[in-house]
Formats: sequence, structure tokens, C-alpha cells
Amino acid sequence: MSLVGCAPHVRQTVLAAPAIGFDRIQWYARLSHLAYESDSALRAVHPTAVVLELPTVGGRIVLLTDHTTKTHYIALRGTANRTDDVIDIEYSKVRQDLAPVELHRGFEKTAVVAYDSLRSRVMPGYRVNLTGHSLGAAVAVILGMYFHEQGITVGEMVTFGQPKVTNGEGVRRYATLPLLRVVDCRDPFPLVPPLTVLSVVHGPYRHFGAELILADGPHYILLDEHDSERFAVTSFWLSLPHIAVSDHFMPSYLARIGEKLQRSEQVRYSDRNKYACTSIAQAPTP
Repeated sequence: MSLVGCAPHVRQTVLAAPAIGFDRIQWYARLSHLAYESDSALRAVHPTAVVLELPTVGGRIVLLTDHTTKTHYIALRGTANRTDDVIDIEYSKVRQDLAPVELHRGFEKTAVVAYDSLRSRVMPGYRVNLTGHSLGAAVAVILGMYFHEQGITVGEMVTFGQPKVTNGEGVRRYATLPLLRVVDCRDPFPLVPPLTVLSVVHGPYRHFGAELILADGPHYILLDEHDSERFAVTSFWLSLPHIAVSDHFMPSYLARIGEKLQRSEQVRYSDRNKYACTSIAQAPTP
């Protein structure tokens, strides 16, 4: 995810453009940000929003429904308290019936509770679009797996600062899900869980879906799933000297996306050092 890694000489598959535009990405980013805000702040923007609190896992869901297009929009809140922190570091994998692959134990625990809260609210014939930041992004991806297994159409999945949630088996089974992973170029969280003796059990964690790396100004890098793995942009240990925790917060994501609304320019991963990221000054809030 970060602008470091190996194999810069490998030929990159050039994708025409992100699957959705930056204005749409901004909409999802704002919704993910609002998942942290008070009910009054949320409903000032989305008056009909349904908020579902998940006290047993410290989670929160924002549910919007567009009956005209028969679409549910689901946003999951990211790490916001000590309970979430514990879930974030539960690196071991677990397999459950809802998605028959190995999943990150902590993220899966929250996803099961979220799914139980949502399944009766998803209307027949409606599609679901999913988004979230940090832990919320990981849970959004797992929910996409659950809905897919139940035959519910998953329309769009846009995540911000998403950690890895599964291994190679899971990547192969869910590679067709419409996932776009948006990554601030110095955000360390998409690199976790790192490769350790514990995390490698049942195969190392891997990402799937296209990866959109937000560089400085109008510049961005777009990698398909294969290139993301080949370029070692998911290596925590290789990227450690170049990461910045402050770049994980949603204000940084919103600022970088905002730089690309009027004009955006795709650059090659091999040219990444020409567009090295500088941290955007901000308060350390989600």
C-alpha cells in the first residue's frame, strides 16, 4: 500500500481508471467519516439514516436505504475505543459457516454481530453497497462475503485504510466482489496483520480487490489485485520506515480525495518516488 516496496522493474497492468469516480469515492469517504459522528451530526446530512449500535463488540453501523434504486448503503465505524483495539490485534484466523474461508478472528467476531443486526433489515430484491474505515473497512469486506453467500447482490464496496482479512483461499473465493480499496500512501493499517509466526497459520494474510493509492495533489496509483501482491506493497516490514500513523485518519483521506476532484492523474507505481507523499496536517481524529 505504501509507496515503497520491491520489484519496481516489473511491468504494471495499467487500469483505465478507478471503477468509480472520485466524486463517488468522496461520498463514501464522507459516509465512513460520519459513522464516527454523533447521531445529530449524521442526521443533519442523512435525515433518514438508521443507526445500529453494537455494544458487545464496540461497533456501530449506519444504514441508508434508497427505495428508488432498491439499494442499501451500509457504513461501519472503525477503531474508536479499547474494545476495538483488542479486536484489531487478534491476528489468528477462524472459519465459520457464513463464509467458508479463514478470516481474521477479531474482524470476524464484529462482522457476525453486525450481520445479525442487519440481515432482517435487508429488503428482498435490494442490493447492498458497503463502506467503512479501518476496522470498519475490514468488517465491511467480510459482510460483503456474507451477503454474497446468501445470494444478495453486492453493488459497490469502497473501503478506506482497510487491513487484510483473509488468506489466499479467501482471495480466490471472493475475487469477483466489487471491492475498491482506497489507501492513503503512508497509512500503515492496510499493511496489517504483518507476517508473523502467528499470522501465517493457515496461510499468510492477503488483500484482494483493486487498490487505489492516494498520492500528493492530483496524483494516484491504481493497482489491480495481482500487481498489488507482486509489488510487495502489502509488506509491513518493508514499508515500516516510510509510514505515518497520522495518515490513517479520515480527515487525511478526505483531504487527499478532495485534491483529485477537479483534476486527477494516474501515475505508475514505478514512478512513485516522484510523487512521494507528505503528511497532511490534521488533528488525530478518525
